[in-house]
Amino acid sequence: MLSVLVAVLLSQTPDGRACVKDADCLISTTQCCPGCCGPGPYATSKADEAQQRQKCGVIKCAGPTKCDIVCEPPLSVAAVEAQCVAKQCVMRMKKRAR
Repeated sequence: MLSVLVAVLLSQTPDGRACVKDADCLISTTQCCPGCCGPGPYATSKADEAQQRQKCGVIKCAGPTKCDIVCEPPLSVAAVEAQCVAKQCVMRMKKRAR
C-alpha cells in the first residue's frame, strides 16, 4: 500500500515547476532525507511543494551517514524569489533596493 501511495505521488506531475502566474511559485528547501550537503533553495510550484511534503511524511530515511566533504554554503532564501517564466517556476536573485 505504501509503495502504491509513493508511486502515485511521484507520478502526479512530470515537472513540478509548472505554473501559470508568479503566485503559483515559491522558494523551497524541502529535502525528505538529509544528505551530506543540503540542496539549498530552489524554485517549485506550490502544488509540487505540497506533494513533496506529503511524500516526505511517508518515506523512511536511512540513518545519518558520515560526511567527509566540504559543502558550499547555500544561497540565502531571503536573497532569492520565485517567478513564473514561460510556464515554469524559476529562481531569481532579488533586486537590491538602491
